[in-house]
Amino acid sequence: MQMSFLSSRKGGWHLFALRYPVRNRPVATAYTARLATFGSTSEGQFRSSYKNIVRVMFTDDGIYFYVWPILPTRLFHPPFILPWQTVKQVEKIDGRFRDFYKLTMEDGTAKIRLLIPMKGEHDLFRYYTAA
Repeated sequence: MQMSFLSSRKGGWHLFALRYPVRNRPVATAYTARLATFGSTSEGQFRSSYKNIVRVMFTDDGIYFYVWPILPTRLFHPPFILPWQTVKQVEKIDGRFRDFYKLTMEDGTAKIRLLIPMKGEHDLFRYYTAA
């Protein structure tokens, strides 16, 4: 539990949750991120990584982030919704066994990198249009 708390506070999840709070969970399809990393945009700062526990939903307002509800990790990871204008890059990654989309999001002080499965492609591009 202590590591979950530290990961949230030092790695950036907490900063995003404070900046982009959300009251209600949207009605949308949820996708599990294969990997999600949170951290400061400053080099040498603490980064936290999450494997297969971060869920995302693509909506008109942005990308809704939350942690699987059954995990104790959720206590220190409130949901948030990241506006689409923070998405800096979307690229297709050809994996050994599966393909993914890698999303890079940044708001000036913190950064998120996210790998989502190809099955989320339709919903992702339904809302996201590159600048």
